[in-house]
Amino acid sequence: MYSIFAYENQPELWVEAARNIERRYGITKALGYVIGEKLYNLLITHNNSLLKLQQIEEKRRRSDYKPQRKVHSVFGDYGIDLDQEYQRLKRVIDETNRAKQEMVKRILNVFDINQIHEYFQSNPRLGSSGHILTEEQQRFWWKMGIEEHTLEDEIHDALLFGELQRLFFKETE
Repeated sequence: MYSIFAYENQPELWVEAARNIERRYGITKALGYVIGEKLYNLLITHNNSLLKLQQIEEKRRRSDYKPQRKVHSVFGDYGIDLDQEYQRLKRVIDETNRAKQEMVKRILNVFDINQIHEYFQSNPRLGSSGHILTEEQQRFWWKMGIEEHTLEDEIHDALLFGELQRLFFKETE
């Protein structure tokens, strides 16, 4: 069966890794890893898949729709079947939905809701480098082009930050 994860129990492994990070580096680093990186990336995958699915749905409604497409990329040309891609995206969306719910549940079982609230109140940077770099180091990475950063990225991250918060605080209401 198709999976977006390397391991079937990937969300469990990420939360367990966060527990180990907490013991060694503290709660902020642990939550930065599991929420600010792993859950954040899961949301990006989910949202991007939803967007692509909607784009295919729009194409499918057209009278001249043909599922076979030729794609040109920097890596070369290749063919794609939009009907197969549509089915794959539906599986990704289902899997990311389940994984989001499982991760939130596991995180809430391991970490105190007040710690999670404090984490969000600290307005953390998101992404894989967000919890390991200082603000100054991150700016240096952006300036040197090591990591891209645009106004659109800031807006996108602000929306994802709100979505992350709703995942946790909807669960506890």
